[in-house]
Amino acid sequence: MKFLLLVILFGFVLFFSSAYASHTRPTYPNAITLEFLGRGLLYSVNYDRVISEDFVAGFGYGTPATKTFTGADSRAASILPVYVNYYFLRDQGSLYLTGGIDMILNSDDVQGRKAKTSGIEFPSNTVMPTLGLGYENRSDANFIFRGCLYGIFAEKFSPWVGFSIGYAF
Repeated sequence: MKFLLLVILFGFVLFFSSAYASHTRPTYPNAITLEFLGRGLLYSVNYDRVISEDFVAGFGYGTPATKTFTGADSRAASILPVYVNYYFLRDQGSLYLTGGIDMILNSDDVQGRKAKTSGIEFPSNTVMPTLGLGYENRSDANFIFRGCLYGIFAEKFSPWVGFSIGYAF
């Protein structure tokens, strides 16, 4: 009996339409977001611009603290994330695929050190490619929330996560 009720409940959820809200990416094509963890490894402030109904391009700036292999505090890294997002749906809430690079502006100072929050080791070159799959909700009131699972290709591949809040205009 419980199983039958669960199947019926699941059927209602699956087959009845939920409220639909149109997407606002083209209406408010610019966005400023603050990402915690994510591409900046601790935080980053980002600017996005819609380039089509399905694509957004952006850049940001973040400064995670670093540590040496002995665990001693070290200089902060300066990271410039540059990225493109592809949205699977043209709805208020959509899954998206993101790809880009983290340019390490002071790579000579942080080479071989690790970010304190993530433990990601900075590579010898100045670029760390990033790839991710996330979810964005862009409300009618212009507020943005994003959550994303990243893969960061530094000295070695590292899984990572990021959460963004922001405002579209």
